[in-house]
Amino acid sequence: RWSPELYLDEVVGLCEQWGGVDVGLQLQYAPHTTGGARGTPSEDAAWSPLLLLVPLKLGVGRTINPVYVPQLHAALAMPQSLGMVGGKHNASLYFVGVQGKSGSAHAEGFYLDPHTVQPAAEAGPYSCYYATGDEALDAAKLAQFPADSYHCDRPRHMPLAAVDPSLALAFRADSREDLEELAEALDKLARQSPLAPLLTVARARPQAPAVCPSSPAISERGGSVTVDQGEGDADGWELLD
Repeated sequence: RWSPELYLDEVVGLCEQWGGVDVGLQLQYAPHTTGGARGTPSEDAAWSPLLLLVPLKLGVGRTINPVYVPQLHAALAMPQSLGMVGGKHNASLYFVGVQGKSGSAHAEGFYLDPHTVQPAAEAGPYSCYYATGDEALDAAKLAQFPADSYHCDRPRHMPLAAVDPSLALAFRADSREDLEELAEALDKLARQSPLAPLLTVARARPQAPAVCPSSPAISERGGSVTVDQGEGDADGWELLD
């Protein structure tokens, strides 16, 4: 069973490399209400906030293999989760929440349908809303916020077990502490399901084993390297140049 692998050192290197660089994307600083300690905005100045998208294929049929449903539920409930892009056959949806007992195989996913046409919000200071901590300012902004343009008229949901197996999870890490916390949670989830993990986490990419053409068990042939599996095994395999 193959599953995607997240190499933590490579992600950290990229976030630190782009830290403080204006890439035209502004994310508001919003500390989590759960989880461990995290850095302050000044401490995270050398860190570029991370949006992590993880494409997955969780089965070969029309719906997710049931073995993945409890793990998917747990991943969507993590504090760093930004939801999931998935849906049904020929119907893409954006899942923003999940409901049900932790680890349940009968969880419900709540979604927004990007194909639903909504009235556009006029550009201006109240076209989006986020809390600033100033009660008077927040009340004024919320009073003029066009919420109807951002919400559906009724909750839409479907069983996670009925979702198409081709999907993508989204996570956000505002700081290195957030990323470390996310990696620890994903690693714990993978260790709880070693036979079929959603994805695995490693600190660094493993070194590829060296292939020595002079070895008696290896011979070069026609631009490829054939590795013999031993006597009695006719199914050899090739390492292509």
